[in-house]
Amino acid sequence: MTRQGATAAVVAAAFLVPAQALQNTAPFRARTDLVALNVTVLDEHDQFVGGLSRDAFAVTEDGVPRSIEQFTSDPAALSMVLAVDASESMTGQRFAFARQAVLKFFERQGRDDEIALIGFNDSVFSIAPWTKSAALAETALERIRPVGTTSLYGAVVEAVAALRDSRLKRQAVVVISDGNDFRLSDVSNRASVPPSQLRQMLALQQLERTEALVYAIGIDAPSDTGATPDKTFDGNALRKLTEPTGGFSIVVRAPGDVPAAAARIADELRHQYLIGFAPAHVMDGKFHHVKVKVAGCKCRVRARAGFSAAR
Repeated sequence: MTRQGATAAVVAAAFLVPAQALQNTAPFRARTDLVALNVTVLDEHDQFVGGLSRDAFAVTEDGVPRSIEQFTSDPAALSMVLAVDASESMTGQRFAFARQAVLKFFERQGRDDEIALIGFNDSVFSIAPWTKSAALAETALERIRPVGTTSLYGAVVEAVAALRDSRLKRQAVVVISDGNDFRLSDVSNRASVPPSQLRQMLALQQLERTEALVYAIGIDAPSDTGATPDKTFDGNALRKLTEPTGGFSIVVRAPGDVPAAAARIADELRHQYLIGFAPAHVMDGKFHHVKVKVAGCKCRVRARAGFSAAR
């Protein structure tokens, strides 16, 4: 992204929220007519920029300026679903990296946060329900033996569905995977549009309708199985899932990279601004692009590409 002067433009995160959604953040009043934006501001050294006021931000919806109705930089409790790749290509060192990342998220969780674990291979399955216990998660992960293919996009859809049962309204999904969505049936499928592409489209449509941020830790360690062309690392698949939501993906290749990657995601979730504005379009079923500018700061901003106002 280019920067001009002291103003940085960003594609921003937006989602329609119910009245209860803003009650977890004290400076916000409950409003049914607001769109909420989770916004991360970074300086030229990729460090979080704190202390910005409401007046530093400007918001547009489909290119039209919108008034910022509510604003806070206070951290709020978080519900997080960790989606762990348990396919055959994750055997050995790759799955060890995944376990290490999961435990780091538990180490960095806030007092009121909650975490759920799901796994995915040929299908998506529960590993551990909503919990604060790292010991419970570690024990559950020890029972997993990676096998089968990779239902990456199905895991994202199921993670979003799991968040509907969480007790908190601030939500995130973290995918830990080598990033290749693949089913055995794809080999013989001769459809004009590859099945994995259709599954990706479905997942992205679901993400347009949720408030959840999506992050990914891409594991590019050597595979203990001897990777085939269908089981190689695919970081691009992870970026396509994370960037439209305002999240990001990090690639890890060595054990020392794993805790730093998990810590970076956890820290970002603690250093975000929450902005509320009244949209011009409500409940029309269309996707609306949102942008945010930050004035007086040589910085860049990361957030969602827009919101889908479901009917």
